[in-house]
Amino acid sequence: MVRDGEAGVKAEFVLEKKINEKLDSDKKKKGGQNKNRKRPFVVDHSTMICHFLIKGQECEMPKERPCRKQHDLQSWWKAKPPDLYSTCHTFDTFGFCPYGVACRNGLTHVDPDTLSNMVDTEKYEKMKIYEVKQTVDRTLQKYLKTHRVVFRKSYDYFEKEGISFANELKQDKWLQKEFKKDKNFNSCKDKEKERGNACSVEITGSPESKRRKIDSATQKKSEDDGDEATVEYYFLKSRDTPKKVIDFRNKLFLAPLTTVGNLPFRRICKEFGADVTCGEMALCDDILRCKVSEWALLRRHHTEDIFGVQICGSHVVRTTKAVELISSECDVDFIDLNVGCPIDLVFNKGAGSALMDKSLRTSSYEHFRN
Repeated sequence: MVRDGEAGVKAEFVLEKKINEKLDSDKKKKGGQNKNRKRPFVVDHSTMICHFLIKGQECEMPKERPCRKQHDLQSWWKAKPPDLYSTCHTFDTFGFCPYGVACRNGLTHVDPDTLSNMVDTEKYEKMKIYEVKQTVDRTLQKYLKTHRVVFRKSYDYFEKEGISFANELKQDKWLQKEFKKDKNFNSCKDKEKERGNACSVEITGSPESKRRKIDSATQKKSEDDGDEATVEYYFLKSRDTPKKVIDFRNKLFLAPLTTVGNLPFRRICKEFGADVTCGEMALCDDILRCKVSEWALLRRHHTEDIFGVQICGSHVVRTTKAVELISSECDVDFIDLNVGCPIDLVFNKGAGSALMDKSLRTSSYEHFRN
């Protein structure tokens, strides 16, 4: 019986649905991730030259993680494709090409006999002032990632103001206590004025549980005495120059603009009359973790007469350490603290505009005025 609104179909015109069991089984087998698929592009590291050899250095990769790139410079140079152009623009402009033998126009600045990278000293010294400043040093990067940078000014400041930092920085507090006991700490104070210097300190009588907090790969344990270990630490340089006083009156100030106020944009603004420039907002935690993308926000161009950076942090201890690190390793005239960013990523961590509603945190940051 056909209901209202339905069209009736005679029985001889109704087709039965045929089920193909073979097709259904094939579909089940092909489901999921195809791990045996052909990769579109595979990097062959054996055909690439080690970046340490490009700089004229020996490979520093540890034995636990050996370098996968090629180290036979002569054979790699013979198999290298021909140069694209007869001249290297970088070498002709700056007198030095950082790519060395890996440059596709390397015949103009590479000695074919020794494969050493040539430098035009006169032109290089003349163009050196145009280099972009404040790129993270590889030595500092290594010590930051292994938590072996000594923040002496921050430690002294915490003790003076009575700020507790034992909860989050137990390792640093233990190191500070050990350094005070150790006689070698006083001999290392002179090295703080020189950038990139590391000091070996022998720590004795430390429990094994506390020693594990330091990267075990960087320790050289003594075979005679298991309670002794020699560890290298990076001492931040102390500035001898007095604090610069900046007069912001009647000056055109370029505010820190996230995702906009990068270095090329600030150079354009300087050409249009900006007096004071400020970099994009940088997170203190990422600066202490030595994140390269965050350190790129601290770069300064030689045309920026008065330049500052803006940092964002929710904890007074980490922010203080970031301030000491920036003032020690970077060429900046002032450091600005962000207390107005409404982005959820920043606000949910208690930083940015969240500091305006945190009376306790804001009172801790009042110490920065000194």
